[in-house]
Amino acid sequence: MIAVCAGGAASIPLIKTQNARRHVDAAILESAPMRDAIMNFRRTKLYWPNAEEAEKFRVDVSSLKRARTIEWDAKKKAVVVTMAGTPFEGKKFAFNGADWQRGPQWACRPLDIDTRYLPKNCR
Repeated sequence: MIAVCAGGAASIPLIKTQNARRHVDAAILESAPMRDAIMNFRRTKLYWPNAEEAEKFRVDVSSLKRARTIEWDAKKKAVVVTMAGTPFEGKKFAFNGADWQRGPQWACRPLDIDTRYLPKNCR
């Protein structure tokens, strides 16, 4: 009985971490339309949009469930996701635009969110 209780107690942090990762995964999906629109702009126009050009890609925050905001930072060429809700309130990660040999790509990077909650390709 003691072994079962100890094993159950040890699994609680794992469950919380898995739930938190699902929360972040949902925010990543919420950012996909903006990332896709900006990438299409970049591939068509051959440059990253400035703030004014990206205004048409703005995300309606009322449609967001896991992210508080999703914004284009033209200076950093990054889609910045600000998280909503526990345990991430206000924490951020970004998809930075990069021009690689194969063409433009997104590189996911943590800003101030704990990396253990991000997918492996964002750490």
